[in-house]
Amino acid sequence: MGGGNTIIRIKQGQLWQVGDDLYLCGDHENQDLNILLDHITEPIDMIYSDPPWNAGNCRYWRTIAHRHTGEIETHDVNFNWFWDILRGHIKTIQPRVCWIEMSVQEHTNVIEYLEGYAPPYAGKWTVCYGSPKRPNILLRFSSEKHISNDPTGLSGESVTEWAFNQSDSLQSQNVLDFCIGLGMTSRFAYKFDKTCYGMELNPTRLEKTIEWISKKTGLKPELLKE
Repeated sequence: MGGGNTIIRIKQGQLWQVGDDLYLCGDHENQDLNILLDHITEPIDMIYSDPPWNAGNCRYWRTIAHRHTGEIETHDVNFNWFWDILRGHIKTIQPRVCWIEMSVQEHTNVIEYLEGYAPPYAGKWTVCYGSPKRPNILLRFSSEKHISNDPTGLSGESVTEWAFNQSDSLQSQNVLDFCIGLGMTSRFAYKFDKTCYGMELNPTRLEKTIEWISKKTGLKPELLKE
């Protein structure tokens, strides 16, 4: 079935295309997102992402990714620097709407950190990260204040689907996730007929994302850059 049965093996620095979607295996601390952005020709009008919630979480995902590549994690992660890079990209992109999933403890800092870099802060909701025992915060940055329904208490995929169903999201065609992981954003971009651009540090997780979208679309992944 087209590219549906394709098994790929991803390495750091590689850029892959599936249809109009682009996916980069890269590291924010190396400014790798610029590689992806340089290949995007359409305006990015929506961001939906679940970045690491704190320095320990950021360090954890780096360590896991390096285990998969056979590398050894040797340096501490500077979380402020990590967010400096992200907010700089958000300001450059200037999306219509920006959705960020964040920890309960850190969300206030993120709101303050993104002031003047993202669209205006437009609301927060306590949702669940897979289980009611793991609450987190969904942040929305948008010039539009209206929402349909209240997502408080929603869990997992229901949170992302609710966000994609909001009017500013529905008006957006191109969505970026700078920490795409196993591809929740990619899946809902596909469901809502949007083009998805994603970056992920962990090659194994990105492989699963690309294989899923390839199977759904029947399109074979194409390696654009080693």
